[in-house]
This record gives sequence, structure tokens and C-alpha cells, in this order.
Amino acid sequence: MPQKGSKGGTIATVIFGLIWTGMAFTMGMFMLDFAATWPTDFGPSPYLFSWIPFAFGALGIVCIFGSIWGYVKDDGSTPEDIRITSVADSSFDEYTSTRTSGYRPVPTIDIPEKCRHCDSELSYEQLNWVGPLTFECPYCGHHMRAERREF
Repeated sequence: MPQKGSKGGTIATVIFGLIWTGMAFTMGMFMLDFAATWPTDFGPSPYLFSWIPFAFGALGIVCIFGSIWGYVKDDGSTPEDIRITSVADSSFDEYTSTRTSGYRPVPTIDIPEKCRHCDSELSYEQLNWVGPLTFECPYCGHHMRAERREF
């Protein structure tokens, strides 16, 4: 059964958003009150900038509703077209050099999606590894080789 996203994370986000929004609107009201007492001969009025706290309050409201909407719409499933066929293997220590960009390649092992002998679908969790890059099909026992690549 698929699991939904973190309920605790959603609650924490909503609480933070409520505090953020309340503080922003409070600062906006203080700024409007301050602008009302500003002397007219003392330069530009603070009314010019009083919209900024209200904009931050509106951003908080959008974040609150976005967090709630994301939790409600999350059914915990992943799209059907996503299939993991590569698994990073940390046992290969021959890839220790870095390239000029600072990128360090990650060795991966690619397995075919289906057995070449019996045409059954393969998943990494079901495979019986009989060698460093050789595995056995769990359905027919046919031995196949995986490919090692840099990712």
C-alpha cells in the first residue's frame, strides 16, 4: 500500500506559515499606523513601502495552501513509467580520480528489464548474484551479465 508524504512535515510547514503570515500582516499594520503619523514636510511618505509586509503575508498564505494541497493530492504512488534499472555500487574503488570539473563518476550496474531466455521481468531485489557482474534469473536460472557504467 502506498504511503503518503510526511504529515508531521505538513503540519510544521503550516504552523510556520501561520506564524510568518501573522507577523507579516502585523508588521504591515504597524507600518500603516506609523505612516499615518508621518509629518508631510519630512520627505517621502512611508506609505510607499507599506505594501512590502503585506506581500510577504500573501506569500505565506500561498505557501500554506500549497503545502495543504500537496499533502491532500499525494497518494504516495510513483508514476508507472519510472523504473530503476541502475544501482550504484560502492565496491568499485578503481574510479577514484576526479575530472577537471570536479565531477566524480559514480559506478552503476545496469541490468536488463527482461530475461533474455524466458522473457520474465527482472528486478534488482530478486536477482541471485553469482559473480561480480553475473546474475541468475530467478525464474529460469539462466546466467546473464550486467553492464558496469559511469553515471
